[in-house]
Amino acid sequence: MLMASSSVTRTQRIAVRYETAFGFLVNPYNLVLWSFVDITELHKAGDGWWSVRTLAGPARMRTLCNAPSGVIDFEFDFADWKWLIPTRLLRNAGGCDYVITLLAWDDQPGGIFSEQLLLIDQKLVRLKLLLEAQEAIGSFRKNRAPNQEN
Repeated sequence: MLMASSSVTRTQRIAVRYETAFGFLVNPYNLVLWSFVDITELHKAGDGWWSVRTLAGPARMRTLCNAPSGVIDFEFDFADWKWLIPTRLLRNAGGCDYVITLLAWDDQPGGIFSEQLLLIDQKLVRLKLLLEAQEAIGSFRKNRAPNQEN
C-alpha cells in the first residue's frame, strides 16, 4: 500500500446548495474550469475512467463519490505512478464547505506536490466564484418574470 510522505488540507466555504456543489464537483467536464491538477483535455475512456491530459502528463482518471457522505475522491493513474486526491463536501448553514487534501506520494515525481501547493488556494477561490455565480445566475433566471427583457 502506498503511503503519503506529507499532506496539506484546505477548506473553501461556498455559499450554494449542497446538491448544486456536489453535482458540479462530480462532473468531470467541470474540472477543466477550475481543477487543482490543471486538466487540459478530457475524454471518456470506459468503465468509469476518463483519459485526461494534465500538466503532469497524460493519465486515466476516475471519480469515486458518494452524495450522502460527501465523498468526492479523484484517482489518477499515470504511466509510472498513481495519485489519489481525497476531497469532501460538507453541509453547513450557509451552503457547504469543500475540503481537499493534497498528498505527496512516495512514487510521485518531484515538484508535482509543491506546484499544486502554490496553486490550490487560487483554484479553490475560482471554484467558489464559479459555483456562486452559477447559482446567482440560475436564481436570477428563475425569479425573472417571463415578459421581462434581459
